[in-house]
Formats: sequence, C-alpha cells, structure tokens
Amino acid sequence: MRQKIVFYFIFYCIKIRTNPRFFFQIHSDFFDEKQWIYSKYDLDKLIPEKWRLKSYKVTSADTIKSIEKNVWFPCILKPEWWQNAHGVRLITNSLDLKKSLHEIKDDEIGYIYQKYSDKKKEYELSFTKDHSWNIRVWSLVESVNTDDTGINSIHGKSIYTERIRDLSGKDLKTLELFIKKLQDFKIARIGIKADSLDMLLSWDLKIFEINIFIPLPLTLLAENVWKQEKSDFLKQYTKNMALLTKHREKRPYKEVFFRKIFLHYKIKLSQNPMFRSIKKGLYSFIENKFMNGCSDYNSLEVRRACRSKKQAREMFQKHNIPHAQGEVFINPYKAYTFVKKHWFPVVIKPNIWGYSRGSYFPIQNYTDLFKATFLAKVWWPSTVIETYLLWKNYRVVVTKDSVDIAMQRTPPTIIWDGEKYISDLIDEENAQRVAMKLPPIIHEIQKSKLIKKHLKKQWYNFSSILEKGKKIDLYHRVALAPGGVLYTVDTDTITEKNKKLFQMILDEFGANIFGIDVIMEQGIEYDFDTQKVIFLELNSRPYLKMHTVPRCGNPPDMKALYAKLDALEISWKWLF
Repeated sequence: MRQKIVFYFIFYCIKIRTNPRFFFQIHSDFFDEKQWIYSKYDLDKLIPEKWRLKSYKVTSADTIKSIEKNVWFPCILKPEWWQNAHGVRLITNSLDLKKSLHEIKDDEIGYIYQKYSDKKKEYELSFTKDHSWNIRVWSLVESVNTDDTGINSIHGKSIYTERIRDLSGKDLKTLELFIKKLQDFKIARIGIKADSLDMLLSWDLKIFEINIFIPLPLTLLAENVWKQEKSDFLKQYTKNMALLTKHREKRPYKEVFFRKIFLHYKIKLSQNPMFRSIKKGLYSFIENKFMNGCSDYNSLEVRRACRSKKQAREMFQKHNIPHAQGEVFINPYKAYTFVKKHWFPVVIKPNIWGYSRGSYFPIQNYTDLFKATFLAKVWWPSTVIETYLLWKNYRVVVTKDSVDIAMQRTPPTIIWDGEKYISDLIDEENAQRVAMKLPPIIHEIQKSKLIKKHLKKQWYNFSSILEKGKKIDLYHRVALAPGGVLYTVDTDTITEKNKKLFQMILDEFGANIFGIDVIMEQGIEYDFDTQKVIFLELNSRPYLKMHTVPRCGNPPDMKALYAKLDALEISWKWLF
C-alpha cells in the first residue's frame, strides 16, 4: 500500500509538472524546526476550546509528583510526535503512570498526557481544502478496538468501518462547516470522539488529535470497502495531493521530509532493546571514567540545554552578557580565518566535554593552532575557537537564591627562594599538598614532559635557579590534572550586581545549580560592567569535590550546600 501511494503521488506530480518534495511545504508553518516535529501539543492549542481535550506536556524538568498533580485519570500518554499510534498508552492510575514513565525514560522524544474522553466512539475524518477554499471530505472512518490496550492502532487489532456512505449531502455540508471552524489546514486527518454519528454531526464531540504530516485516510484499511474501490480511491487521493502541492502557498522553504525521516529512525532506534543496552553501557562508562565526582542536581532537560559551549554562548548573546568571540567549526580552515580576523591569543576546545579535556590555550601562533585544531577533535568532532584573555580566572558555583562558592583558579605555580632548583621547589610544593590532604582531588605537580616543555619555552628547566621571590607558572593553562591551584574567594566580596548576573544566568535555564566559568580583568569584587569580562561556559554538573580542598584559603561550608541540594527532588535523572 505504501509503495502504491508513493508511486501514484510521484506519477501525478510528474504529470502536472510539480516537484513532489514541495508537498511537505504545504504545512511548513506548523513545523517546529528546533524539535524537527509537527508538535501534537502545539496543534492541540489550535483546536477550538469547546472541542479540545485538556493536555499537559511532560518534560524532563517534571517530577513524578508534579506530573501527578497535572494529569487526570484515566488519561492518554502519547509521544509529542510519532505516527500510527506508536507509543500511545492508556493510563488509569498512579501505578500505570510510574510504570509508563519508566518505560519512556530513554525515548528521544517528549510526551503528552491528554485527558481521556468518555465519548463512546472514535472516528477519523479526512479532508482536503484546495487553493480556492473548496473543502472535500474524503473519508469518515469509525474505529473499534478489539484488544485490551484501549488504543486504536493500525498495528493492533482495530476494526475500521467507512461511514461516509451513510451520510447525506446535507450531512457532508455539516462536516464542511465544521472543518471551516478549524485552523486552515489544506490536508488533514482529524481524530474525533463522539457518542454516535448523529452526535458527531451535531458537533457534540471532542478532537483528540490532528495529523497533517502524511494524513492518509483510513478508508484504505476499512473492511467494508472493496479492493477495487480502495485502488480507485487511492488514485484520486494521490492526484489531489499532487494538485495541492502544485497550488500550495509560497512560503520560505523548510527542510521537513528528511528531518522527519531522520527523527523517525532515531526514535525507532532509541526504542530498540539492544541499542538501549549498548547506550546504557556507554553512558555508564563515561559516567565512571570521566564524570566521577561531578554533581548531579539538574534535570536532563537543563543538562541538554547547556551541554554544548555553543548553547551557552547563544544565551550570553541573547542577554548581552560579555563573552568570548568564537565560532563552532568542523572544517579546520575556519579556525585559520577566525584568527586572521581576531588574532591571537585564542583557545581551542571541544564543543562538548568537561574537565578541560581536549582544551588548548592560550594559543599564540599558527603552529600551535594547527596542532590544537586536530588534537581537540579526538575528543569531539565539532570544535570551538574563541578569543582568550590572560586575566583572573574564576569558577563560581551558584544555586537558587545564592552564590555559594567562588574560587580563583591558576596554573600550577612556584615562587623561587633564590637557592633551590625548580625540581626541589616542586617536591616541596607536593609535600605541602600531601600534608594538607589535597590529593587525589587536587593533583600533585608532575615533572612531566608537558611541564618540561612549558619551562623550555620560558628558557628554564628543572635545574634552573633564579632570584628570590620570582613567580613562575609551570603550565600554560588552568587545569586540575597538571596541578592547578584553587584560591578561595570570600563570596561577601562579590558585588551585588555580579551576584544578580550569575543568578539571572541560572534562572534563564531553569537550573538548580551551575558552575560558571568567567575571566575578569580586575576581579570579581568589581562590577562586571566596569571592566573587561568574558564568560566562558556553563557547567550543569560542576565538580564540587574540588572546592572541598582549596590550596589557599578556608574551604566553603560544603555540608550546608549539599544539604540544600539533596533536599531537591531532581526530575528524570536517567541519562548522562
């Protein structure tokens, strides 16, 4: 059947000289380009209120308790987009609700809870509306469910009966008037609940769904329609689809078809048990290997919203928050053109990652730029290049209503006493760190090739001795692994204007906690708008452990912070 539909549609498109792919532009105004879907939730809002069933969109920001407050038992749980009743469930009580939430936890799509209609019968009304506003009712099919799911589906045991032959000319006019009360859809299939056909014709009904993607009439599945009738119907309907395509309203082109196909198979793959098992194992490996010790107090939705550095920068731009000039690129040539425009120093880092893995800064020449451009892609294919400033580097931990922690971060540093070798000073610093019980959270300084190389660039080596009091960085960037240093900053010294800015960033994402990385020319004790400032990125799972053992200054009250965070009910914490 599907092959015939595609064949006849393309045949008629060629016959009347129109491009088949433009069929998907007919309703492009209703296509959500961010989610790549025709959102059922958004389409429900277009239904006149008297025919609309109450619905509630569930996101990963919701807790089970908040969902229970908003749903009505019984209700229908359905994906925000998928076709042919895929993933639709009947929820009758709290136990069903919790079971369903567990089943959909790994799905790559949002869900909607919709009030269950107590109308006895279910109908599917298919119509088209041409460029002259002429309405044609193609089909009115009654669906009867015969299994125990309570959901009609072409993949289930539903029985379909074509009822349009039971309608008079007057009845068809009544349906046309009804259709005119709806949004201006050119082609659609409307799911309707009514107690009887007469009640439907008197408009005593509820609309539970509108399908506008490829809304094929269910008369093609009706048991009371002969095979030859279906074949003739199919030819007429696909010819009409081709005419609608040719005479569509001209709108800016949106890539609908391929995005929908991609999303369809992405969702299908996400529901495959083997794929889910592999994905779970991969995320578990990442969690244990790379995220050990990171806090987990934000919902999946918040983590996804700020996972990439590009997303954070877009939010900074939206609110005119000072941030580094930068671009996300895959083609390395883009890094070269960026430097030609903004010059050095720059930073190269993966668009998605953490702990400064794969980050290279400050890059001061083309040789280092070339190396970093390719090495960063080992961690992630899309890469960020940004301008870099050698000022005071801070990690600020902000939660709802308060800035809880602020620490200045520096590379591993030593101060000469005018007598000892650099090697000996490193040993003394490491002994001091061990005495303070900083490792393994704050690392000891390793006499590695990287530090040796950095010293060489400054014309030093491990056996160098220079004047007393001279301070030198042993590494070129801020990071914990090579032995970076944390200095506690008293949060009372942070200006109110800066605190309000940090809080606004948190609230904008609806987060519970953020680790905000910011570089300031003068320092955090001066208002951000009186100095040069660059906000680097947002960490939705900040590494709180490192704040328990600062190298300099007293540690913050971590017990109070954890108590505050542990009291939160974090929603849908299922994925990395």
